[in-house]
Amino acid sequence: MYSNTYKEHLQHLRQVLQTLRENELYAKPQKCVFAKQEVDFCGHIVGNGVVKVMQTKIKSIREWPQPKNVHEVRQFLGLAGYYRRFIKNFSLIALPLSELLKVGEENKRKHKYKPIPWNTAHQLAFERLKQWLTDAPILQ
Repeated sequence: MYSNTYKEHLQHLRQVLQTLRENELYAKPQKCVFAKQEVDFCGHIVGNGVVKVMQTKIKSIREWPQPKNVHEVRQFLGLAGYYRRFIKNFSLIALPLSELLKVGEENKRKHKYKPIPWNTAHQLAFERLKQWLTDAPILQ
């Protein structure tokens, strides 16, 4: 919950906890965070009117190895796609990698771990997405 002041936050907190109690619902204390300026939420850092990518996610993106098969491309695009709102023209940048998924669809009956044709366009898209994701802007 968001509050403009600490005093207002305490009032909101009392209201929420009272509503939970009245409806016989309970919060696990170890899963609760109170009076914080920023909180981690679904892979983002939210607070002070902004949304940012978590540093732990940025580190894993930086260290992501080049995909070797359709399965690995799908994994990378899944992670990258989760942060697509931070990247202008995400779908255009990711297009060469997305096209590799079509190669996988054509060979659907074959093993999903079969090596894929990887060229300069794929490498450029992969590196560009990694760069954009690790330098992701803060959303207001």
